[in-house]
Amino acid sequence: VTALNYLVKGHLIKTDLNKVLLDYETEQELDQAIAEGKKNHKGQPVSKYEHLYYSCINSSFCILANISKNCAWLKSTLGQASYVVQTMIELSRKRKETMDLDIDEGRIKISNITTQKMCVFNGKFGGGGFLLSPLGVINDGLLDVSYVNRIISSMGIIDITKQAENGGLQNYYDFYNTYRAKTVKVINKSKRVSKSGEELA
Repeated sequence: VTALNYLVKGHLIKTDLNKVLLDYETEQELDQAIAEGKKNHKGQPVSKYEHLYYSCINSSFCILANISKNCAWLKSTLGQASYVVQTMIELSRKRKETMDLDIDEGRIKISNITTQKMCVFNGKFGGGGFLLSPLGVINDGLLDVSYVNRIISSMGIIDITKQAENGGLQNYYDFYNTYRAKTVKVINKSKRVSKSGEELA
């Protein structure tokens, strides 16, 4: 329906944000459109999974602020690695999502990933000077997609402190997965939720 285009240090990242009420005034209208077999703007059958109305309900917008605010208790023992551990603590508070991943238009397809953390970024510049991907040494125009396929609990954070001390989760954490690609498609298959009586995808 609409898209936000981000120009990130020379690489164009396109993120599609589909909002239910841009096409349908009510949930009932959306259900009726599905029942009637109506097509979306791409000519495909309308699906509830496409409509990410207020998808930022479980987003990462507030994570960075919480990391900076809450990591002080770890700094005396872990130093800079405290930010890595606090990041995982903040992520452990997020609900899990079920995702499908399509890399380079079908070259790699991974279905039903259960994760609290999935990022798509330019590995050379995505970390503001810090290398987020072990493969992103040069700016070759490729995207990096990373995810942790393990549900992180607060008690499980102690398992990753050694990995953080040794140089970062991307190198030493067994559940960290990363790929490089020209195109990345992420499909959120999670169960619909509601907040204040309003249904969200």
